[in-house]
Amino acid sequence: MKNILLALILFLPGYLLYASDKNEHTPPADSEIVHAIFINHDIPLASIESCASAPIDPGASTIGEYVSQLIAATQKKEFEGLKVRISKELVKGESGESFWECSLFFYIEDDYSPWEYGVSFLMRISDHSVIRSSFECPGVP
Repeated sequence: MKNILLALILFLPGYLLYASDKNEHTPPADSEIVHAIFINHDIPLASIESCASAPIDPGASTIGEYVSQLIAATQKKEFEGLKVRISKELVKGESGESFWECSLFFYIEDDYSPWEYGVSFLMRISDHSVIRSSFECPGVP
C-alpha cells in the first residue's frame, strides 16, 4: 500500500504538469473541433446575428441543423466539388486572454462562385472548452 501511495505522489504531479502543458500549447485536433460543433448542436441560429440567414434549405433553426445541411450539400449535383476545411488559429480576445478560434468551412473553388459557408467559435486554451456565445456563421450574406 505504501508503494502505491508513493508512486501516486511521485507520478501525479508530473502527469498533471504534462496534461496542463499539453492543453496550454496543443491546438485542438480537427476531430475535436467537429465534436465541439456536435456537442453544441442545439444553439439557435436566431440567437446569432451572423447566422440569421444561414440555412441552405428552409427548416434549419440550430447550428446542428445548419451544419447538417452543409454536410448534405456535399451530395448534391449543384454543389459538385464542395470541399471541407477545418482550421484553428490562436487569437487574443478583448480582455487579452488567448483562445483557439476554430472553424469548419464548406467551400467551392472556382472562378465564378466564391461559395464558402460554415461555422466558427472560440475554444479556451486551458481546457479546450467551447465558449457557446462565440459561435458565428462566416460567409453568410
